[in-house]
Amino acid sequence: MEASQLVNFNKKQVVYIAKSKINSAGDGLFAKKFIAKNTPVVVYYGNKVTDEEIYNLYMDKPEEYYELNKYIRGTPNGFAIRGDKKQTNSNLMGVYVNDIGCISCKKENINEKVLKDYAQTVKKCNLMTMDTSDYPVYIASKRIKKGEELYAHYGIGYWLSFIGCSPEEISDMNRKYRFDSLY
Repeated sequence: MEASQLVNFNKKQVVYIAKSKINSAGDGLFAKKFIAKNTPVVVYYGNKVTDEEIYNLYMDKPEEYYELNKYIRGTPNGFAIRGDKKQTNSNLMGVYVNDIGCISCKKENINEKVLKDYAQTVKKCNLMTMDTSDYPVYIASKRIKKGEELYAHYGIGYWLSFIGCSPEEISDMNRKYRFDSLY
């Protein structure tokens, strides 16, 4: 199934961009109207980047990799999506969906409690991700009120990368803490 089968790219837009309620998060995405649970809301749209291209960037230009990683959304399809913030169609602006939680400590201070505390923030999010054959789609995981900011859970690996952990360090931590078991 393709994202366009869940979200009509040309339908009336149900979200808008405004300053996030999260300190230092920049802009966020908000509901223009009530959104029912299980409703497809917005597409994480952008350029497709292969896993190999991401790995090569990490190996050749790690600084660029860490900057790019802020806007990458993985898929199970052998590629990731590099979010497009220049979109004018808000139905395709999933890149503006923020995570209500984060891991903000130094990587030396990562422990099971830090990871578990972050994992539990998934309960505060009002969107979940549905992978399609082309672009991830955010689906309402609960009722969303008009004016409410939209939040999705980015995952432990995203935040570990954000604070500077290498892919190898993240894999080692996953073996040690078994990220899936923390949820």
